[in-house]
Amino acid sequence: MSICIDVIPSIERIPTTGELAAETESILEGLAGNPLVEEIWKRDGVSPKGVLVELLEEMPDEAEGSKRCSDPLLLLSMDGYSYGWLSADNYKIGFDFYFDSVERDGDADFFREFIGDDMASLARERGKLHDFPFKQASCLGYRWYMRGRVGRPRSTWLLAGVAATALAHLTAGILFSDDGGADYERMPEAPDAFLEWFPSWCMDEWDC
Repeated sequence: MSICIDVIPSIERIPTTGELAAETESILEGLAGNPLVEEIWKRDGVSPKGVLVELLEEMPDEAEGSKRCSDPLLLLSMDGYSYGWLSADNYKIGFDFYFDSVERDGDADFFREFIGDDMASLARERGKLHDFPFKQASCLGYRWYMRGRVGRPRSTWLLAGVAATALAHLTAGILFSDDGGADYERMPEAPDAFLEWFPSWCMDEWDC
């Protein structure tokens, strides 16, 4: 079963793979010394060092596999690529992430109704994100989502949450999940507030 953390941007800006890697590393450095975070890395025997962001394109011929590119100047709109891959510690942990847009996938209702109306209503009900421009975000017509699978180590999903936070920082965005990727009762959430509880949620809820 796959689960996701969505990144909903509010400004028209597509970061590069290099920017995402750098911001993710910056957040990880800020989490260094956090006892809970350090325990998750320790349990899984991994280090959060050496963040690498790549774009992968599935080749038509299955025998050719995937074409990988780690150029730090590539835009995360992933034009011509199937998906992104973010890893750390020399590929010991990693996960895939995707770019979803009206232009690419044609799902206009998701952006217009789900972000502009439903998500905004949910935020009001929960008394948060009063200044976030939900209508503006819905008009942008794109988002990213980090994808995980139940059964992977906690460290993998903690890294995914940190990367989602980094991407939200870069795009003045917020985070959302309604499929088990994070605590639904606390979503949608601002990126910094998300990091206040997500590591604990990973420890308690993520099955390793």
